[in-house]
Amino acid sequence: MSHLEDLIAVLDANVLYPQWLRDVMLTLAALGYYEPRWSRQIIDEMRRNVLANHPAIDPRRFEDVTIAALHSAFPEAWIDPPDELITTMDNAPGDHHVLATAVASNARLVVTANVTDFQSPRFVESGRIAVESPTDFLITVLNAHP
Repeated sequence: MSHLEDLIAVLDANVLYPQWLRDVMLTLAALGYYEPRWSRQIIDEMRRNVLANHPAIDPRRFEDVTIAALHSAFPEAWIDPPDELITTMDNAPGDHHVLATAVASNARLVVTANVTDFQSPRFVESGRIAVESPTDFLITVLNAHP
């Protein structure tokens, strides 16, 4: 991605899962370098994986602190694509909801660690939506904002 102004980027659950990466990504969004988007389904996937892999984390506290902070800091980030849109996606079935979130939010980019799950003739190969790894996205943003 070369033009970052007015960039809307959908963050996949695997980008929001590691606390350090979530903090970096959301700090850059708070600085105005891009606008983040996600869906309830993306956040549910992130929550489910965090709590499954870290049983010492109190689910209620995670909800009251982490998820509440996402709502408070980025209320415009929450996009829930309709089921009818999700079923029309042409990428890996487990990530239909992520690509549909990008389409529903007019995002130009999906940031995901699973780049290969987003082979989509209609949206990605056509150039309508780009897909980048978190590393590539961070390099692009930090190069644009030294």
